[in-house]
Amino acid sequence: MNIFLSECAATVGAAHVLTTEIASYLTDWRGRGGNAADAVIRPANTAQVAAILALCSQHHIAVVPQGGNTGLVMGSAPRPEHTSSHTSSHASSHTSSRTSSHINGAIILSLTRMNHIDSIDVINNSMVVEAGVVLQKIHETLEPLNRVFPLSLAAQASCTIGGNLATNAGGVHVVRYGMARQLCLGIEAVTAQGEILNSLSAVHKNNSGYDWRDLLIGSEGTLAVITRATLKLFSAPRASASAWIFCDSMRDAVTLFTAAQNELGNFVCAFEVMMMACVKLVRHYFPNSSHELSTDDAPMAILLDLEHNDDPDYLQQVLLEFLARHAEAGIISNALLAQSDSQRRSYWQVRELIPQAEARAFKAVKHDIALPISALTDFVAHAEQLLSQSFPCCTPYYFGHCGDGNLHYNVMLAPAYATDFDHSELAINRLIYDLVSQYGGSFSAEHGIGRLRVNHLKHYRSATEINLFHTLKKAFDPQNILNPDVIVAL
Repeated sequence: MNIFLSECAATVGAAHVLTTEIASYLTDWRGRGGNAADAVIRPANTAQVAAILALCSQHHIAVVPQGGNTGLVMGSAPRPEHTSSHTSSHASSHTSSRTSSHINGAIILSLTRMNHIDSIDVINNSMVVEAGVVLQKIHETLEPLNRVFPLSLAAQASCTIGGNLATNAGGVHVVRYGMARQLCLGIEAVTAQGEILNSLSAVHKNNSGYDWRDLLIGSEGTLAVITRATLKLFSAPRASASAWIFCDSMRDAVTLFTAAQNELGNFVCAFEVMMMACVKLVRHYFPNSSHELSTDDAPMAILLDLEHNDDPDYLQQVLLEFLARHAEAGIISNALLAQSDSQRRSYWQVRELIPQAEARAFKAVKHDIALPISALTDFVAHAEQLLSQSFPCCTPYYFGHCGDGNLHYNVMLAPAYATDFDHSELAINRLIYDLVSQYGGSFSAEHGIGRLRVNHLKHYRSATEINLFHTLKKAFDPQNILNPDVIVAL
């Protein structure tokens, strides 16, 4: 390992080979981990990434690519058994003998130094960026150019575009613009052997063989390390309008979304749904957030965002008339129309604070699930019934992106179940994921698989699919050094 680290230092500079004070790299956003790595390597460009990966291939060192480390499925830090201090005598029973026998250590490959915006083409509506560019920096850079990159996440102040692409991030604007995969024109990546794969094309149509871009996006650093990307841009909307809406049920929320699609069309940019119980948690733990949102006792709340390239007053009037029609029809019990950008931001702040409020309030089993929008109503009713039967006093708190069928369905554990969290989590996961499968959904909507959900993947995807995953992984990474045990465990 010392020889390897010396060679890394010669490549990236000794100041960028970290072996001490690296705790912040080793746990995820939820504080899980305590995992170990021999070092954190911080390359400055694609050539250095290629050189480091070639060294890792030569020395059989596991590589965990890391951006802003905001992931939620434990995909951005190595397992202890992949470090040299563990593989010698303490290999985990969860790791195959083949894996532990040939991995001589592990590094975290932090791409945060690669934070340059290379070029912006406003005619082609594209920009080329390095993987370590923070998402918010992209938004701020485009603002004076009348362009937007519409990927928007609660973690955008710290997440990086490489991580967004590696996990095929979703966010709040999927209903109009799609996920990260739909927002990327080209990819540059480095293979496990240290070879540079350049597919940075900025063309909007390209049918010239297998699409490395679509394959690598969502692969979570298991096939190659994304180093640069060509992003798809859009003209900035001239007008926006937002409303906080109260309704009595998920059925009403889905009905309103259908009406929004029919009556407002492409104006609809985001359609978020949340239990008012979640909003009340935010108001309790973050009392400075928007006060007016806690004044209604309706069970459900909706945050509806519209965008348009016309007169702002016109869009506001369109939204007001839409709300009036559906209040009269009994679908809406009350609504608040944002009167300014600051009020609109305050609405979104409440929505984005829900995960933090839940984390402060209780221990929960968390799920990131996707369902056909038409199945949301029946699913939430069925899930509540099954939970009350099998896990009495465990309460669901859900919120998410109704416009694309993605719910963050979290279950607050009663004290009797919280004392044995691992067992309760396993049982509740199976109940929820089986039900999701029954309704034709996915147990992972936008957070990915990471290490946390590998066993669920094996359970809910077919044997044919899993075998093909293994075949693909072995073709790209025969030594299994890129993010071992993420997505597939060889």
